[in-house]
Amino acid sequence: MKATSFCRQRSLLCALLLFVVTVIALLTVTLTQLDLEQFRQRLTQELSQILQQPVQMGTLHLTYQQGLAVDIHNLNIGDKKNLDIHVPQMTGVLRLQPLLMGDFLFDRVVLTEPQLNIVIPEASGSERREPAVSTTAKLFKRFGLSLLTIRHATLDLTEEQPRDKQIPSRIENLNLVLRGWSAEQTGYLVVSGVLPEQTGQFTIEADLPTPAQLSDWRQQPLSIKANLKNISRDLLP
Repeated sequence: MKATSFCRQRSLLCALLLFVVTVIALLTVTLTQLDLEQFRQRLTQELSQILQQPVQMGTLHLTYQQGLAVDIHNLNIGDKKNLDIHVPQMTGVLRLQPLLMGDFLFDRVVLTEPQLNIVIPEASGSERREPAVSTTAKLFKRFGLSLLTIRHATLDLTEEQPRDKQIPSRIENLNLVLRGWSAEQTGYLVVSGVLPEQTGQFTIEADLPTPAQLSDWRQQPLSIKANLKNISRDLLP
């Protein structure tokens, strides 16, 4: 009886070792065939198509961040006129199964110390721009994101035409976490930052409706928690 139990355990162990060796072999072959320059060109092209903006990337290299990941340095997005985004480092944790099939999807993405300069255009009824919500939803869908993190960002806002409603011109130490957001699933959003003009601080938590629901957010019940300190009422909706 003991001999039979031992044989079963040994067979199970052998099968497990064989599976691990097979996965390691497949992963090794995939990594040796992974052309980072081709990866960079493909990612640049797809980001540019989704964002409808010029995209440039610096160097790429593979790393380990609780999973196989790619580090992208000096990511630049925008036409430098109305939109100028510089990300010193972007880290994307890759999903292994799609990678073995020749595709790349990111489970998690972290943007570290990005600098964003955005010009808010003059309101025009004839010009229609795709909402940022729709663009973000496309990014989440294409790359299979489950978690987006932005750390210590700086956001500068400029208005082409001053409006009656005041907006902050600069937000520092902007941090954002967006988890589990998809076309079929609501997400969880946390964003915080500092308004240096007023020495104000804010932290906002929200259960984010699906992209389709959020496009008509005024008609949706939103669950929001906000902690505001030294924030002018002129900035509140």
